[in-house]
Amino acid sequence: MRKNIAAIAILLIFCLAGCSYSAEKTYYKDTADYDKIWSLTGFNHGYEDKSPLFPDTLTGYNVEDFYCRYDEQLPLGEGVQIFLEIRYDENDFPAQQERISKMATEDAENFTESGFSAYVLQSGDNGRYEYALIDDGEKTVYYIFLYNLPKKEIEITKNLLPKNYTDYTE
Repeated sequence: MRKNIAAIAILLIFCLAGCSYSAEKTYYKDTADYDKIWSLTGFNHGYEDKSPLFPDTLTGYNVEDFYCRYDEQLPLGEGVQIFLEIRYDENDFPAQQERISKMATEDAENFTESGFSAYVLQSGDNGRYEYALIDDGEKTVYYIFLYNLPKKEIEITKNLLPKNYTDYTE
């Protein structure tokens, strides 16, 4: 009888632990860390170097917002969210817009936020979502990369997420 109670208690603990998200979260908010984030241990972004969608460097650009949250998920592995907002000047914006549109696929179905054009490079491939949202009026590009994260853990404004975002909890 005691073995049954102990087994039930252990099972209950595992069930309750499985319902919560357990991760050690590290934030990178300084643009000086931009090069470092692409080589974080376990960050499976699918490239040998940086993402080709994101700018190669941040030097010389007006970075409005940048952060990377790196989650060491226990015991699942790693999760990553990168948010980069750049307001381009009149000269750089058309070149960035063209570069993005040539490499990524426009997606008006899963991104319905008015005022943005969405270009997707990865859409759920191995838990990766990688896309750029372009605001022509403000000459701003939002670069977003999500990897292996439950939707409720994403800190990026929810209206910037694709409608087709799914995670391992769904």
